[in-house]
Amino acid sequence: MSHAIGVLTVVAPVPPCRVAAEITFFLAPDDATAAGTRSSRPGRTLTGVNCTGFDPDDAVVDWTAFFAGRVLRGAERRDSGKWPHYVAEFLNDGVGVFVVSAELVTALAAAGPDELHRLASYWGERLIEQNEHELTAAEQRAVVEDVARLARSAGDLGLYCRQW
Repeated sequence: MSHAIGVLTVVAPVPPCRVAAEITFFLAPDDATAAGTRSSRPGRTLTGVNCTGFDPDDAVVDWTAFFAGRVLRGAERRDSGKWPHYVAEFLNDGVGVFVVSAELVTALAAAGPDELHRLASYWGERLIEQNEHELTAAEQRAVVEDVARLARSAGDLGLYCRQW
């Protein structure tokens, strides 16, 4: 489902504490607007995709590595320098908002169905390595495809992620 305004939900089992309980990838015109969702959620005014069951900043590092043709593991992954920039830092309530890099938005938007399927498989392998495999293969594909669809519709808007 793709609508100009709306929210598509991908549901996964309730995750343990090490993964985000509530994740929304969404489009916003600027960092200030995106940061404003820290306390109020994106809502219906910003197009977004809701999901749960994984760590989204880890995911965007893995997705970026995939498109760069790299496999990052352990310390190399942690020290890659590819961590997203937060426009609203985590506070005591556990909510943070980060911008998805233009490089990753471009790669997701340009990826065809076969490449997105390979990305979902690659990401699934990383989730298993990190012991964060709450999502099924079908849910992993749905998240990747939905975020890619959002990237394709971004235009002049930025792609952000709010996690709690």
